[in-house]
Order: sequence, then structure tokens, then C-alpha cells
Amino acid sequence: MKELQVKFAYCLDVGEVDEFDFDSEIGFEAPDPENVNFLLCLGIGVVGESGSDDFHVQVFTPTNRPRNNPSARFLLIPVYSFQALKAAVSKTLKACERNTWDECLEELRGRFRWQYEY
Repeated sequence: MKELQVKFAYCLDVGEVDEFDFDSEIGFEAPDPENVNFLLCLGIGVVGESGSDDFHVQVFTPTNRPRNNPSARFLLIPVYSFQALKAAVSKTLKACERNTWDECLEELRGRFRWQYEY
């Protein structure tokens, strides 16, 4: 089974913070944790292997949830916190782990926008 990890993460939508360190216990906290909407870029790869692919996902709280867009890729977080974001990303990656990278990629593409899909 290929174990997936975030190798890097960044966002340009949240003001002065642009890099998210998923190895840290602290990170970006929104001024209004119930009103969040930003695009997150994740470099996702296999643990112990070099390289990663870029994936994008819109991070929302319920007040900003997209309507009528079946192709949207988003993480819905009831009340935003950095820890809640990390948990949601971790849970999603765990659900995408498969025996080969190609199988992982297929699962990841169902949850995130892949760099080659734009």
C-alpha cells in the first residue's frame, strides 16, 4: 500500500500567509472560522519517495459551500482551524491510498483538481 503525504502546501488567498506547514502544530487561523473560502495547493507524493504532483482544492465552511457545481473539488470544514484542515487533508489522503501510484492518482483526482486538469 502506498502511503501518501503532503510534501508542500500553499495558498495565495488568505492574506500574508502563503505556505502551510502540515508538519507544524500551528498554522493559519482564519479571522472568522465560520466564514472561510480559499484555494489550497497541495504537493502530494508517496512517503519515502521523491517528487510530488500538484493538486488544488477549495476549502470552505458551510456558509460558503458551492451550490450546483458537481465538478467542484472542495473540503468542507464545519468550523475552520488549522488542526481541522490538517485532519481533513489527512483523512482524505488516507482514503486515497492504494497499491500503486496510478491507483492513488485515480482516487486523488476524484477529490482534488490535478495539475494537468487545468
